[in-house]
Amino acid sequence: MGGNLITYELGTTTVLELYPEAYQIFLQAGWLDYFRRLPDFNTQQVLEFACNLTEGFSVVEGIQIPVTEEVIAQVSGLPANGTCWFSRKHLILNAQQDFLQPGE
Repeated sequence: MGGNLITYELGTTTVLELYPEAYQIFLQAGWLDYFRRLPDFNTQQVLEFACNLTEGFSVVEGIQIPVTEEVIAQVSGLPANGTCWFSRKHLILNAQQDFLQPGE
């Protein structure tokens, strides 16, 4: 139980470029721009964004940031077409209540 999670995630597209077939798949899907932006993120701001995320917006350093499909596409560089992954999920209302202590 506990312990460190061991993961290896690439910080650049250098390894991907060694495999032309895979590179072409990501290129055609429009993901390369997103991968190239990853090394430039600010860890503290990403954490603050995630911790303050609510329905439709987040707050980072006192600035309210709208969270829409259009904004996500603009910031990430990902294509805004196709079916959203999370659209296939069924929400379970009040699911978090099962994890709270009485009175929380």
